[in-house]
Amino acid sequence: MKRNISYIIKYIFSPVSLFIYILYKFKLINYKTSTQLLAFFPGVIGLLIRQFYYELSLKSCGKNLRVFWGAYIVYPDVIIGNNCTIEEFCILSKCVLGNDVILAARVSIMSGAKHHDINDIKNTFGESKAEYRTVQLGNNLWIGTHAVIMNDIGNNTAVGAGAIVTNVIPDMVVAAGVPARIIKYRGKS
Repeated sequence: MKRNISYIIKYIFSPVSLFIYILYKFKLINYKTSTQLLAFFPGVIGLLIRQFYYELSLKSCGKNLRVFWGAYIVYPDVIIGNNCTIEEFCILSKCVLGNDVILAARVSIMSGAKHHDINDIKNTFGESKAEYRTVQLGNNLWIGTHAVIMNDIGNNTAVGAGAIVTNVIPDMVVAAGVPARIIKYRGKS
């Protein structure tokens, strides 16, 4: 019954998602603006509107995506697996999320770590060359609040709150700190 009610609500409010999608497709607004607009619909209705929009617009979007209030995705070439949760005020740039990923509130996933050339003194930072890359996040992850992700993370891994991931984090670990480092191997006492 609850699932049926969710489907009904999702499709009643789908014209909102469709309208914003059309604005984006006709280049009246850019993708980031479209997702920022949708980020501020509250409650269950907002969750369902965002889910429908990302199913329409992302390169690939798995089942049961939950994107909470204030969170948004910057680029349409993002790939998201099944059963992913993106909590309040997260920002996702170029990335691939595996299945069963939980991003706690205010997590930022960057498009790598080299957005501006700090050695280019002839240009402003805004004019400098950026090196964007797609960050790969594995399956079954929990990323703690306020973490900043700039590099890949393996499967079955937890990243502590406030961590800054600048190096690759392998499978089956707990990583934390600035910069993030392995503090524990999962399943071992």
